[in-house]
Amino acid sequence: MYFIPQHTFKNLPILFKTDLLYKGVTAVHLPQAYLDLLAEQNGGYLLCSRIPTKEPTSDGLDYAAVHEILGLHDNRPNSLYAQQAVIRSAGLPDYFVLFSINGSQLFAFDYSKLSLSGEPSIRYIDIETDNWQTVAADFDQFLQLLNPAPIAVPEEIRLTHTEGAHAFLLADAAGLPELFLHFEDDPDKQWYLQWIAYFSDHPDPAFIDSHRETARRTNAELFVGEGADHFAHLSNPAVWVGLVHRTVDLARRSHPEVFA
Repeated sequence: MYFIPQHTFKNLPILFKTDLLYKGVTAVHLPQAYLDLLAEQNGGYLLCSRIPTKEPTSDGLDYAAVHEILGLHDNRPNSLYAQQAVIRSAGLPDYFVLFSINGSQLFAFDYSKLSLSGEPSIRYIDIETDNWQTVAADFDQFLQLLNPAPIAVPEEIRLTHTEGAHAFLLADAAGLPELFLHFEDDPDKQWYLQWIAYFSDHPDPAFIDSHRETARRTNAELFVGEGADHFAHLSNPAVWVGLVHRTVDLARRSHPEVFA
């Protein structure tokens, strides 16, 4: 298993479009190891989040972080088809077929450099720093080289939403408060509240207990003036889950612009 299990994940059917991704290459011609991976799950966040590199990257001295594998479907923004526009807008060569993205950092099938079996090599590209590195001879080797590692939470800069989602999914219950605090001032309230809702319905009670204070604090900010009695029954799980849903509902009414 390569993907992180998610209790709310909806696995979409694989969609084989006939659009050309590169010369003579459509979705059905993509590396077999990639197609086999999508047969397990049609895209998602990885259990193992690092791949070794020969040179330093924006992530570390000898590795690059790999977060999400794009799937073959039409659900933006984690669709391989939709994200190919990044290649064009960044002015990258057309022989790259993008399969993972985090801001300016990309992983792509490199059809300019094929293995002995005719499979494209795997290229790491950081558009911002102009850092290009071949990290694997093919996608099968790419998967074998992945290593497990936590997503570190920096103090001075905020994680991207891709990094944040990966961090939430990899975190244990004890690590949730730090993550919620890190994103507490995130301007995208819908994204933040979606994670509160996600853990409010988690099958492991430890996760529910861990971020109860986050939901209480967020709710207090939205329900200013209702008094301390409003939070008196948070020890009751049914009341607390109802509070989370009320928080999300009020957020939609208070900030309709981010829920449009």
